[in-house]
Amino acid sequence: FVFSISKSISAIIPRLNKNRLKKSLTYFGDIAQMDNNKYSVMLKTASNNIYRSDLIDQIHISSKICTYKHKEFSDAIITFILGIILLLVDWVVIKI
Repeated sequence: FVFSISKSISAIIPRLNKNRLKKSLTYFGDIAQMDNNKYSVMLKTASNNIYRSDLIDQIHISSKICTYKHKEFSDAIITFILGIILLLVDWVVIKI
């Protein structure tokens, strides 16, 4: 059960990279740090190529995060079910 809980927690806890040099136009953490006017100016003055590149990077990073979290949570569910089965088997053996 402890392994299942640790996997669940690992899937939930965010790991934000705060040491990036360039501000992103699509990353929620960078957007939240800017006031509305600064973000509006950055968005309006960015070329289509810069915006597309930023969007592609963000989609790629998000997909890697989702894949990792899905695997961690799937592992947590499997180990939880195995733990329940082992607990039931143990309970049945003790009752006999």
